[in-house]
Amino acid sequence: MFAISSSPAALVAEVFDVGRWNILFRRYLGVAEAADLLQLRSSLPTALATSPDLASWRLQPSGEFSVGSAYRALFQGPELTWTSPLWKAPLSLSIRIFVWQLLRDRLPSGVEVAKRRGPGTGLCPLCGTPETWSHILFSCSAARALWSFVQEALGPAWQAQELGEFLQTQANRAGGGRRLFWLVFAGISWTLWNVHNKMVIENIFPSRVTDPVFSFLGFLQQWSPLVQQRDRSSFDDTLRTLRTAALPLSAPAPSSPSVA
Repeated sequence: MFAISSSPAALVAEVFDVGRWNILFRRYLGVAEAADLLQLRSSLPTALATSPDLASWRLQPSGEFSVGSAYRALFQGPELTWTSPLWKAPLSLSIRIFVWQLLRDRLPSGVEVAKRRGPGTGLCPLCGTPETWSHILFSCSAARALWSFVQEALGPAWQAQELGEFLQTQANRAGGGRRLFWLVFAGISWTLWNVHNKMVIENIFPSRVTDPVFSFLGFLQQWSPLVQQRDRSSFDDTLRTLRTAALPLSAPAPSSPSVA
């Protein structure tokens, strides 16, 4: 009925006149269409309300629109309760969005790009295996080296092999510990994502296996101004611990040539 309407964008007031609906069509109606029109007319009110129209959002008890209610209505997957503290972590908005995309498997990994017939083979340039987000974050040799460093520096709580189980346990820490967890986790994830992008897009490979470690420390230092004062002491202790653990990994200074 809408497709053959003469004025599909007409306002209600333009097609309602003194208790009668004046709905016009571009052509004569067939038998089935005429029956549809009768059914339509029977469902329309015989009079319009005199009170002003009001917009109401039925997904909220208050009737007011909210982004959260719209998202819950559109998203049909399982709710990840441990993702909500991410938005309060001391991170820039772009990094928060990146981590959220990672948690929702929305990053353009090599496999996803290959599915869309984009450039590349869909394989990790370092390992030769399918480049999924899980491979980038956990299985790649660069990822294993970085996770091993963090685990050795910060303790066995940072042993991670599967994202859901790891976050379910660690992301629900209380208070400042939870905020700092998201900061460190984002640093690891952002480092590994940049390492892979440089290899895939720029064809730049790490010169040493420890390069991701120092990139990770650099990102934490870069984000340090975002840490709130109440978490400053804990963050400084964490960063100091990581730096101390990284000292033995630093390349030795080149020796001076001997003079005869």
